[in-house]
Amino acid sequence: MGFISNQWLNRGQGLRNRSYNPVEVSVSCYEATDAWSKENAVTTEVKVHSSNGEYQTLDLSQSEADDAARALVATMSAVTKERLLQDLLRELSHAKLLRALAFDLRKRVRLPKDR
Repeated sequence: MGFISNQWLNRGQGLRNRSYNPVEVSVSCYEATDAWSKENAVTTEVKVHSSNGEYQTLDLSQSEADDAARALVATMSAVTKERLLQDLLRELSHAKLLRALAFDLRKRVRLPKDR
């Protein structure tokens, strides 16, 4: 369950004077594949549904989706991060997997420069 503000918070000059209440919603996220999304460079759709059946969508470009993914990964549980990492590594070719591991090990070990 997530929350969304029940109104726009920044209309016109500065922040609104009225208070707002977060509304409980369910959140789902999809890869955007329809024609409108392709025409408008939208890659990801986030949809929030309230209990009364109303919903809102947030359409993200690739760079916005990348930024959101970084924030989401940073706040994931260790178990979910490990599962995600396994899924991502499974998609790599053997050569790319070895390259990624070598890169990470070089950063971790920091061998002397004279080698």
